[in-house]
Amino acid sequence: MTLIGQSLALGPGEAFELRLNIAGISQPETAMVTMTLHERVRTRTRFTQTLDGSKGQVLRSVSLPLAASTAQADGSISLTVPVNPVGQPDNADALPAIEPGVYPVSVALQTTDSPDDLARLTTYLVRAPDTAAAPPLRVALVQPYGAPPALTPTGAVRLDRATRVNLDAITQVLEQFPTLPLTVTPTPETLDALASLDSPVPAALAKALDERQLVAGPYVGLDLPSFDTSESLDRLLAQRAEGLTTMDRRLDRRVGARTWVHEGPLDEQSLGRLVDLGIDRVIVPEATMTPLSMSLTLARPFLLQDAQGRRPEAASINAAL
Repeated sequence: MTLIGQSLALGPGEAFELRLNIAGISQPETAMVTMTLHERVRTRTRFTQTLDGSKGQVLRSVSLPLAASTAQADGSISLTVPVNPVGQPDNADALPAIEPGVYPVSVALQTTDSPDDLARLTTYLVRAPDTAAAPPLRVALVQPYGAPPALTPTGAVRLDRATRVNLDAITQVLEQFPTLPLTVTPTPETLDALASLDSPVPAALAKALDERQLVAGPYVGLDLPSFDTSESLDRLLAQRAEGLTTMDRRLDRRVGARTWVHEGPLDEQSLGRLVDLGIDRVIVPEATMTPLSMSLTLARPFLLQDAQGRRPEAASINAAL
């Protein structure tokens, strides 16, 4: 069972529609599709948990015979489940009246001959607000482009086949969709490694990145909390400078040096060292920071404070999106 399409968002009184591709059913007359609506997801962290199987409390399950579905020209089937309007009498054969929000929906293929599910998938019902639409969430796509250090202690450069295939695939996607707005964060050491192996990827990547925003990083990925001495700051400066030089040489692009995308641990001292480098904007994983005592997640830029009270602007990375 494969999800082909569905209602993007429901307004008041609108039904929930699904298009499914179902194969391998020998007796369609005994088959049915059961949709189970779960409680509303209120945060992005909670949304991530639903992807791992924790969907929350069940609000209602509605089963539809496969024979009641509408066949489409492409071989898929269309199923429609009404949603009870708020303030109206409840219809047990419809999904319950719900407030605006995002709700996980479990979809199970079953037969009357067996208690076990033949197939199962999860999708989401989006109940739009009754009033004027809220402004859309502003997001930016950040695409890493790199690998662990390829330079070995013997001086040889090695990139395993899986890594090279992955980098090549990313390059092809960037070439195929030149107008897709995203920011790329190349690892300079990886660019050098590919060039030393006579790979055509750096040249193709440079072309694919011609009109895209780039964010410079250190020459290799760093564990910033380990840079805890004045000598470490000098090494950090050297890593930063070498990274900028390499990106200029390999991609023929001068890259702004005031933004830092960081995916590892970060503390007040680490943040201070970034500010010392001239960084005034950092992009960090939400999990890096101490959780706030609130049911909301970070959706706007905010300020982080280092040990000296300096406050660079920050935004959070949310892998669930």
